[in-house]
Amino acid sequence: LFRSVLLTIAGIADGLSVWRSRPAPDAGQPGQAAQQPAVPTPVANNAPILTLPQLPASTALQVAADRPSIAVLPFANLSGDANQEYFSDGISEDLLTALAHFSRLKVIGRNSSFQFKGKSVDLREIGEKLGARYLLEGSVRRDGDNVRITAQLIEAVTGSHLWAERYDRPFKELFAIGDEVVNRVARALAVQILAAETVVVQRKPPEKMDAYDLTLKARALRIRGDRDSIFEARRLLERAIETEPTYAPAYAYLTQVLNNFNNNRWNDEYASPRTVERLLAVATRAYQLDPKDAYVLAQYGVALSSAGQFDQALTIAERAIAAGPNDADVLFAAANALTRGGRPERGIEVILAAYNIDPDNATTSNNNLAIGYFLIGQFTDAIAAGRTCVARAPNLTNCYLRLAAPLWAAGQQEEARAVVASLLRLSPDFNLAEEAGRLLVNFRDRTAIERYLAALRAAGVPERPIK
Repeated sequence: LFRSVLLTIAGIADGLSVWRSRPAPDAGQPGQAAQQPAVPTPVANNAPILTLPQLPASTALQVAADRPSIAVLPFANLSGDANQEYFSDGISEDLLTALAHFSRLKVIGRNSSFQFKGKSVDLREIGEKLGARYLLEGSVRRDGDNVRITAQLIEAVTGSHLWAERYDRPFKELFAIGDEVVNRVARALAVQILAAETVVVQRKPPEKMDAYDLTLKARALRIRGDRDSIFEARRLLERAIETEPTYAPAYAYLTQVLNNFNNNRWNDEYASPRTVERLLAVATRAYQLDPKDAYVLAQYGVALSSAGQFDQALTIAERAIAAGPNDADVLFAAANALTRGGRPERGIEVILAAYNIDPDNATTSNNNLAIGYFLIGQFTDAIAAGRTCVARAPNLTNCYLRLAAPLWAAGQQEEARAVVASLLRLSPDFNLAEEAGRLLVNFRDRTAIERYLAALRAAGVPERPIK
C-alpha cells in the first residue's frame, strides 16, 4: 500500500545508529550530577591516534551481535469487515520493509512475526519466541470515508509501552497517512530504542562491553560536549575499534570527536593539519566499511571539507541527506559540509530541517547557522543564532566568535568588543592566526572567510604569529 512512501523514507534506514538521539535522563545524565572522567593526557601531534586495521575497501560491515531487534506484529483490522484485512496487513508489511533498512537494527522477518496474527498471546512471550527486544503493534479501523491508525512501541521483556500514536484521517489521505506513520515511527525508534539501549549499557561493567556498547556510551559522553567527556569518548571509541575493527559506527563517531579536537583549543591537535589527516583517514575507513550508512556519509563529507576536498564533500553530503532525510544528526553534519563547501544557503536550509526534527540541539544548529548566515551577509540572523549558541554553550569559544563577527559587521561594535572580552576570559591565549589557518582550509569561500576574520580582528580578537 505504501510502496511509494518507501522510496522517500528508505533513507531513514540508517537513522537508527548508535550515536543518534538523546539518552534517557539516567543514561547520559543530563540534568543530573555525574562523575566526570579524569582528564587524559593530551595526545601529541607526533603520536598516532590509533593503529588502523589494514582492511580492504570491500570488507563488509560486521554488526555487533547484540544489536537491538524488533518485530512488527500484524496490525489488527478493527473495521468489522474481513475484506479490509489487506489494508491492515499492508501497513504492517510496509513498516516492516522500511524498518528493515536500518543497518544496525535486526528486524524479525514477516513470516515469523505474522504467525501470531489473530492469536491472543502475551507480548513478553512473543518477544521471547521471536528473539525480539522490541515489538511494534497497532490497529486499523476504517469507517466509510475515514480511517484510524494506531501504533505503539513496546519493550518485550517488561511489556512496557515506550511510545504510542494515533492517526485519524480521511481515507482519501491514505498515502499521506502512510508517510506520516512511517516517519514518526522511525523517529520514535531512533529516540526510544537508543535511550533504552543506553540505560542498559550504562549499567554494564566495563570488562563486559563490546564495540556496540562502547560506541553507545561514547555517544552519550559526546552529547555532554565538555572537554573531559570528549576525551573519554575518544578513548572508548578507540577501544571499540580495537575490539571490533570492522564496526563502521565507531569510526564514524570517532570522526566527529576528532573534529572536536580540530575545532577546540584543548591540546596541540587544534587547527592542526595532522589532526585533519587523522580524521580523514578514520572517516575514509568508516566509508570503506559501510558506504551506504547515512551518518557515515555525513561525517565523511565533513572530513572531506576539513581537508579542502569540497567538490567531493558536496556530493557525499547530498548522498547523506538522501540516505537519512529524517535523522537530525545526519542533517546537521551534512549541512556543515555544505556550508564549508561553498553552499551556505543550502546548508542553512538543511540545518533548519534538522532543527525541526531535534529542536533541543541548539548548540550545533546555532553554531553552524551563525557562520552560514554571516557568509551570505544576513547579519541579523547570524546575531540571533550566535546569541543562542553562547546562551546554550557558554564554554565554547566558537560561539563567541560566531556572535562577535556579525555584531561588528552590523555596526554593533560596543557589544562585539564585550563579546570578545568574554571570549578572552574563557581563553586568555586565544590566537586568531590559528583559527584563520583552520578556516581558510575548511571553507571554500575564502573571500567570505576573510570578511569574517576581518570583523573579528576589528572587534579586538588578538592575532599573533604562530610559534
